[in-house]
Amino acid sequence: MKNILRFLPIQVIVLLGFCLPACTLNTPAEKKSDPVLVSSVTAGGDFELETGRTKQLDVTVKPDNADNRNLNYRSSRPDVAEVNDTGLVTAKNPGEAAVTVTAADGSGVSTTVRVTVMDTALDIPAAERIFAALKGKPAVSGGWADMYDGGAGVKYADPAEYIFIDDEVYPLPAGKLAAFRDALQRSGDTFIVVSGDIDLSDGKVTDTDHSYFDEFDPVTHNRLHGDITVSVGSGTTVIGINGARIKYGGLKINNSVNVIIRNLDFWDAHGSTEKNTAIPEYAASKASIDALVIQGGSDGVWVDHCTFTDGLCEDLIRNYNHDGTLDIPKGKNVTVSWCEFTNHDKVMLAASSDSDANAVPEDRQITLHHNYFHDRVTQRMPRARGTLMHIYNNYYNNIGVPNNSGYSLGPGYGSQFIVENNYFGVHRASIVKYYDKSREGDETFSRFYHSGNIPALSASNCSYDSVEKVRDFTKHAAAVKPWAVPYSYTPEPAAGLIVSVPVGAGSRLGIQDMLE
Repeated sequence: MKNILRFLPIQVIVLLGFCLPACTLNTPAEKKSDPVLVSSVTAGGDFELETGRTKQLDVTVKPDNADNRNLNYRSSRPDVAEVNDTGLVTAKNPGEAAVTVTAADGSGVSTTVRVTVMDTALDIPAAERIFAALKGKPAVSGGWADMYDGGAGVKYADPAEYIFIDDEVYPLPAGKLAAFRDALQRSGDTFIVVSGDIDLSDGKVTDTDHSYFDEFDPVTHNRLHGDITVSVGSGTTVIGINGARIKYGGLKINNSVNVIIRNLDFWDAHGSTEKNTAIPEYAASKASIDALVIQGGSDGVWVDHCTFTDGLCEDLIRNYNHDGTLDIPKGKNVTVSWCEFTNHDKVMLAASSDSDANAVPEDRQITLHHNYFHDRVTQRMPRARGTLMHIYNNYYNNIGVPNNSGYSLGPGYGSQFIVENNYFGVHRASIVKYYDKSREGDETFSRFYHSGNIPALSASNCSYDSVEKVRDFTKHAAAVKPWAVPYSYTPEPAAGLIVSVPVGAGSRLGIQDMLE
C-alpha cells in the first residue's frame, strides 16, 4: 500500500484517507424506519346532483399520522360528473359516474362513490318526485314485513303532504333537529324525506370529541347523560337522499306499526356507559344506546338500504361505549334488507334475555336478506332467542378483530333459524356460536335449518358459549325448515353475493332507484 501511495497525487491520497477507514470497517448504512401508509379512505355515501351544481367530497384519511396523505381523484365519466384535484365534483350532464379517491402513497387504498346527475329541466324537487311516486303504495320487502296486516304488507305513508328536511329549509342544525323530532312524533301517516346530516346530539358530540358521554356523578358514578334517542310513530315513512345521516344518537320504534326506513346512514350512535368504567368495580359497565331499536308491540317494519357504523370511532376491543346497532327485543313482521353493517361490535340482538324469549317465537318474526356484514364487526349478526329468524342471501366477510374474534350467527334459547344461500367469507373464529341453555327435547330447544351456504355450515365452523347445554351441531340441525315461510322470496345462489351485495347494500340508493 505504501508503494502505491508514493505514486498517487496528494488529492487522491487525501480522499483515500477519508474513504479507506469506512471501507475497511464496512459500517452498515443507518436503517430508515418504514413509512406509515394510508390504511383507509372514506368519501361519504353516493349522492345526486342536478346539472350545474357542485359538491365537495367529505374525505377522511386514516391513520392521522400517515406520512403521505395526498389523494388522487378520478371520474369514470367526466362528461357526466367532473372532479378536480381537491375533490370538488361538478355535475355536467344527466347520467351516472363513479368517482374514485385513491391514496397517493402507493398503498393502493381507495374508495368509490356513485354520482347520479339529474336534468334540471325536470324542475321537480327530488323529495316531491319520491313522494308522488311512493305515497300510499304497498312495499315489497322480500321478508316478514310483507305479512303485516294479514298479508297486505307494509305501505308507504299516505298523508296529504310530505315533510322535507334539508339544509336550505333549515340552515341551522338545531332547527333541523327540532323539525326532525317533530316530524317523527306526529300522529297519523307521516312521509319524511331527509337530506344531509341530522345531529341528534345538537352539537354536544363530534367525531373527535365524545366527552359528553364521559361525564359521571363523582359520588354514585352514574352517567350524567342518558341515551339520545327519538321515537318513531306509527305510519311513518322516512327516506334519505343526498347522503342523509343520523348522527350521535338513535331512533326507537316502540309499539309502532307500519314503519318504513330507507336509505339512511346511522352514524356513531355512541352513548354513555351506565357507570363510570374508570372505577374498577364498574369496569364491565355497558352502554344501552342502539342506533335503531324495534321493540314492544311493533308490527310491520321494513329497514332497507341503510348503513350502520360507528363512524370514525375505533374502540371495538373494549367497546364499553356502544351497545347494539340494530336491536330487536320484540317485533313482528320485520324485514331488514340490503343494509350495510361495519365498524361495530355487537350488531343485532333479538330478545335481550332468556326470560324475554319464554313467549312463543312468533313474538319475533325477522327476515335478514342481502345485508353486508363486514370489516370490524365482531358478533351478533344476529344473536337471537325465541325468534322465527330467516337469513338468506347475506354476505359476511372479515368478521372479528384482534382480541375480539367474534362470530356471525348466534342461535340461542327458543330460536328457530332458517339459513339459506349466504356467503360466509373470512372469519377470525367460528361462523356459528350456540347460546342455548335448553336440553334436547325441551320446547325451547333451538332448531337450525341450513342450505345452500358457502361454505356449508357444520361442526367444523361452529363453537359454543358456556351456557350451551348440548354442544353438538348436528343435534340442533333440522332436516326440514322448522317453520313454513309464509311470504314469497327467491334466494339467489350464494356465489354471486360477493359481487352483488357490496355494490348494492347500504345507503346508496339514488332518486331513480327509489322511483323504479
